[in-house]
Amino acid sequence: IKTQTQVAYQYARRGAILVLVARREEKLKAVAERARKLGAKHTHYFMGDVAKEADCKRFIDETIHRYGRCKLTTTTTAIKLI
Repeated sequence: IKTQTQVAYQYARRGAILVLVARREEKLKAVAERARKLGAKHTHYFMGDVAKEADCKRFIDETIHRYGRCKLTTTTTAIKLI
């Protein structure tokens, strides 16, 4: 299991509200479902690319709209420069 998935599961075990972002919907659904089973208070996900500024703005704005704030963001995404 990837590091970012493990981080999500650790927050879920603490009862966090999780907003997940990734490019593949199948993966997001699976992680969100498991996080709920582990104790996440609520999960929501967006398909997006955290390497793209517009995608980041969209999911942060929607998170604030939905939950009233965005308390913490974390990523373990690697960006490769060519």
